[in-house]
Amino acid sequence: MLHLAAFTHVDQCEAEPEKAFVVNGLGPRNSSIAAAEVGAAVMALSTDYVFDGASATPRREHDPIGPLGVYGKSKLAGERGAREVNPRHVIVRTAWLYGAGGRNFVDTIVAKARAGEPLRVVDDQRGAPTWTHDLSEAMLALIERREFGTYHVTNSGNCTWYDLAVAACAILGFVNPGIWFLGAGLELGYLWLLVSNPRFRNALSVNLERGAWSTTATWRTTRRRASS
Repeated sequence: MLHLAAFTHVDQCEAEPEKAFVVNGLGPRNSSIAAAEVGAAVMALSTDYVFDGASATPRREHDPIGPLGVYGKSKLAGERGAREVNPRHVIVRTAWLYGAGGRNFVDTIVAKARAGEPLRVVDDQRGAPTWTHDLSEAMLALIERREFGTYHVTNSGNCTWYDLAVAACAILGFVNPGIWFLGAGLELGYLWLLVSNPRFRNALSVNLERGAWSTTATWRTTRRRASS
């Protein structure tokens, strides 16, 4: 069973913590219970927000967690709930997703650039942009391998939101779109930074290095593939 539903608007989670814990905390647990009742395994998506971002090196699956806000805490509750009720579980932590079918940072930046709007992007957070196509392939590989546990799945490499905005515009031919970088607490595309977000959220996988999934492509490579 795949549990993919989530309340992912980070700032709105702060405003509606009860909803965040119902959706992100109880949701994966309920799916895990339902799967266990019919003898099935469960796979649930989680996030790099379960870490505090204080480390200057990429986080591994076994590293100490420490979410800073409601979103990260609610997703951690969902991880724990899924684990508690079904030993046949796979928790996939990912980050900075972009791709077809949903609102994301890259699409917002590109739309603003095409409209000729000035772009204001923060430069004080660093992570691993991940194409949803690559994430889905990694999830399928984990399902086929039937290896349970917790996995970090992102494209390799890391950058800031500003770096990602510049790269996305350059790939699509916007040579000088006018992108300014800002400090924390200011507008980030479609999102207002109202909470204390982890500053360094790059994650590497110990478990995937055992052979369940080969190293994913760099974020720059997949950004070009996603645009083609």
